[in-house]
Amino acid sequence: MAPVVPMGSMATMAPMGPIGPIGPMEPMMPMRPMEPMMPMEPMAHTTPIRVLVAINRLKWYGHVVRMDSNRLPNYILDWTPKHGKRSAGRKSVTWMDCVEEDLALLTGRTGITHLKGKVLAINRKAWGLMLRKGKDIKIEQPNSLAQEE
Repeated sequence: MAPVVPMGSMATMAPMGPIGPIGPMEPMMPMRPMEPMMPMEPMAHTTPIRVLVAINRLKWYGHVVRMDSNRLPNYILDWTPKHGKRSAGRKSVTWMDCVEEDLALLTGRTGITHLKGKVLAINRKAWGLMLRKGKDIKIEQPNSLAQEE
């Protein structure tokens, strides 16, 4: 079978020789868009990707927080650079900003700082329970049809 190479809006097929494709590309029939295999509605009993990413990020955060304080990952968690120039414009989103958002998402409380997160993460049983319960979180998606009306 000759390899199909997309070219513009049409796919083309290279003619095959004894060793492989040779010569100019010949246009093939235009490909029609593929129909979705699954309905676009949210599936029942699935955890949103946003929540799964938050859970995995917080698993790693808890692991690093419980490390000895002389270990490099734990040291870097609290480290802030003392020199350098901040770029103009909007503040960069840091990993710790994402951790704080994830803590707010999984606990349901806003304003949880890095230090409060450390206190939570030290208690391994409570931390694991919070992460397991996080899989049951359902994020409400805004309904575009309801907003238009």
